[in-house]
Amino acid sequence: MSNLTDAPAPPKPEAAPEEPLPSLLDDPQVRKWGPILGLVLLAFVFLFPGIRGAYIWDDSAWLVNNTTIQAGPMGLWKVWSAPNLTPHYYPLVFTTFWVEFHQWGLGTKGPDGILRGIGYHIDNLLLHIGAVLLLYTILRRLKLPGGKAGAWLAAAIWAIHPMNVESVAWVAERKNVLSAVFFFAALLCGLIFYNVIEREAPDSSVSEGNGAPLTAPPPPADAPRWGMYAATLVLFLCALFSKTAACFLPPVLLVMIWWKRGRVTLREIALSLPLFIMALGLGAFTAHLEHSRVGAIGPEFDFSFLQRIVIAGDAVCFYIGKLFWPDPVMQIYPRFDIIARGAGGHIGQPILYLGPIVAGAIAVVLFLLRKKITRGPLAAYLFFLAGLFPVMGFINYYTMIYTFVADHYQYLAGAGMIVLAVETGLWILRRVAALRSEPQGFPVYKGANAAGQLVEAQAERQRFMRLAGSLLFGGLILSIGVLSFGDSSLYQDPRDLWSHNAKYNTSRGAFGVWNNLADAFTTYNDRDDAMQAYKKAVTFYPDWLSYHSMGLIALAVDRVDEAKGYFDQADKLIPEFVATVRREQMQKKMQSFDAGLNVGDALPYSGAALIGQHQMDKERWDAAIKCFQEDRQILGDNPLDDFQIAQCLGGKEDYLTAIEWFKKAVALNDQFPDAWIRLGVFLRYVDREQEAEDALRKAYSLDPKNLAWLPPLIPPTLDKQKIPGLPSFIPSHEGGMIGPPVPLNMLGGAATAPASRPAAPLPTSPQTP
Repeated sequence: MSNLTDAPAPPKPEAAPEEPLPSLLDDPQVRKWGPILGLVLLAFVFLFPGIRGAYIWDDSAWLVNNTTIQAGPMGLWKVWSAPNLTPHYYPLVFTTFWVEFHQWGLGTKGPDGILRGIGYHIDNLLLHIGAVLLLYTILRRLKLPGGKAGAWLAAAIWAIHPMNVESVAWVAERKNVLSAVFFFAALLCGLIFYNVIEREAPDSSVSEGNGAPLTAPPPPADAPRWGMYAATLVLFLCALFSKTAACFLPPVLLVMIWWKRGRVTLREIALSLPLFIMALGLGAFTAHLEHSRVGAIGPEFDFSFLQRIVIAGDAVCFYIGKLFWPDPVMQIYPRFDIIARGAGGHIGQPILYLGPIVAGAIAVVLFLLRKKITRGPLAAYLFFLAGLFPVMGFINYYTMIYTFVADHYQYLAGAGMIVLAVETGLWILRRVAALRSEPQGFPVYKGANAAGQLVEAQAERQRFMRLAGSLLFGGLILSIGVLSFGDSSLYQDPRDLWSHNAKYNTSRGAFGVWNNLADAFTTYNDRDDAMQAYKKAVTFYPDWLSYHSMGLIALAVDRVDEAKGYFDQADKLIPEFVATVRREQMQKKMQSFDAGLNVGDALPYSGAALIGQHQMDKERWDAAIKCFQEDRQILGDNPLDDFQIAQCLGGKEDYLTAIEWFKKAVALNDQFPDAWIRLGVFLRYVDREQEAEDALRKAYSLDPKNLAWLPPLIPPTLDKQKIPGLPSFIPSHEGGMIGPPVPLNMLGGAATAPASRPAAPLPTSPQTP
């Protein structure tokens, strides 16, 4: 009995170890799509205010007042076939504008009365997000030392960096975001073709009987992938058609081949030649347009080779500094104190000479350390330099007149420096984690528990990396995101944007800032502040366009003598290339259907013509005639001034002489419908019915839109069927004719007024040169 009670109790079964709860981060789909969704949300949240941005600066020429974009299918054809009709030959950019304009126009006005192209801003943001995702894909597949985390961090920082806000929030910078999409797509295809990036194994849920996935055997590593080569060529051409600053793709591909393999073969160089040819060809064409159309020519651009070296080095150092400390960012940065030799040349402070020394020293140090720290840092720095080369100052571009640097110039190039900075930061974190787990720096694991000690040390390093990395890089992303959110908000009101610029820019180039601030005030109909801003601009630099704009403001408030002084000053300062373009535009205008001074840009017209138009609006006929006669001294015999003089004579009721001037105008340009229809009106008024009928028929044949004006001008007894295309039923027309002045009784069809008596003496005659 005692034996039974004293027997030991059976051992309790050990409890099964608890399985860890499944983590959301362990889900394959979350690990695949989570980083992508994170990048999209980051860019959208921190760049969202720019969606409500107003049109600024070049948006007028690129979109708002671009008649080529706003035309029908012929406008789209001209985008590709007529480089001189757009500010630059970037046909893919203008194609996207053409499509968007014909979908939703220019947008709608907000409560402040300012037109905002929300659709264009949204598309800019979507294109930028597409470029971000392509950059992330490239970095992830390059298998950088920082791994997927490093690739995501670099892409995230590039996505929301304050220096990239300008490219997203400025409609005219569509060229940047569009070219970035094609550039990174071409880079990805090129890296795959050259086997720098390995082909990813395709995902498949179909399995064999034993559970193994059904996948095709991968091709040999060195097998040519000609489809990728063709894609690289096509995508690169699209990038160049978006912005030729993408021309640095060919050398970047060779640099990345050298980074991965340590050498570049002749075959690889030969295969890159088509890329170089496209880059050099379209790049040279863009440089030509900068000289001939944009105006990057003249003494202000006559820099010596030493000056260009200094500009390039200072620009590199500026961008590096601004990428690491992006506050403040602005549209127009202070200009380095470097004056072209043609304009009295000098290099200002001696510290400016340090720029090229520092930029070159970084490259030399990275080259010398390439075996110790690998070739990666040098490759990233060379990517950065190659991306900046087109805007370093070796090639003239117009904005050099007021600044040598701009945020949008480093949009693509900045990705290289950001990758280098992120990888360096992660390397430092790894070193700190290693020293923290092994203070002596020489890990020694002894005894039977050595393996466990090693695992524990590695786990400790991983925990530290995750915590420190999350705090460091998370804080960094949040900080630059907040800066970008604020910078994006500035674009909602151009007055805030340019006032922000004026606060920090007091260099010689600040005239561009004050000109744009004045334009912003003009947009809000604030003429007084606009005039003060223009006057401030000319204190920095006597720009002809500032004086021209002051003349327009003075005319708007009927200060004619003051306006004449400003226009005269503008004519004295106008660069030769602008004068040439103005003459070309006037020649085209003389042969165009619409010769009205109120239509289109006022730039082609001289101050005399603009003042003449103003005097016409005020019905000061003699003063207006005098102005147009002065303009004839500038242009020579031309139908535009003849047309305006005829209208002024009509205003004075001197119809007989006005008819002679209209005839002179149509003799010089018989494709001038406005002149023909007014000639017909005045001929009827002096009872010359047959001549009037002929003139009106001519007007209708040139422009059927004149149909609306014909019924009250054609005698009721006239057989309307004699006019080809004129329907039997003619609707009535409400309103008055465009342009001054037509006798009101003519609009009712009554031709009972007596012929006018010639004014004596006439200020001019049709024969006066």
